[in-house]
This record gives sequence, C-alpha cells and structure tokens, in this order.
Amino acid sequence: MRKIVFGMTTGFVGMDATRLVPFDYNPTVAELNDIASDLAQDNAQMYGIEEYPEDYNEDEDDGSTYSEGIEGWWREYNEEKDSWMEEEPI
Repeated sequence: MRKIVFGMTTGFVGMDATRLVPFDYNPTVAELNDIASDLAQDNAQMYGIEEYPEDYNEDEDDGSTYSEGIEGWWREYNEEKDSWMEEEPI
C-alpha cells in the first residue's frame, strides 16, 4: 500500500488543509498531480472560493470570492513526520 500526503491551499490564511490518502495501487505522478489539483479545488469551494474566470472583469464583479492561489501538492508519507495523520480514502 502506498500512502500519499496531499496539501491544499486556497490563497487565504487559515483555509489550508492536509490529507493522508492510502492507495491500493501505485498511482503515476500525473495521477497524483491531478488528484492534488482536484482536492485543492474542492477545499477552496468548501469555503466559497473559486479561481478567477478567464473573462473576469473587475467592473462587473458579482461579489464572489476569487483567488489566484488555489494550489494542491503531494508528497510521500513519512512515518516520522506524519504518524499523527489519519487515513482518509478518496
């Protein structure tokens, strides 16, 4: 079993998260990058934050909360650093 720690940031203080995900298979780097991105988007949406739309016009702002800092990352599980984390399957 492979364990991966995913991190999610919204671009706003206090809204970051980490998650330990077990995998029964060996995901590729591309798969892990996609999962990290999806988890970051989901985490941001939980707070009502979205990425700026391509056609964003400040003069027509509808009051939505946008961020350019929505990012996901991943790294291999490290038992010394991450033993406090509980597994959360996707």
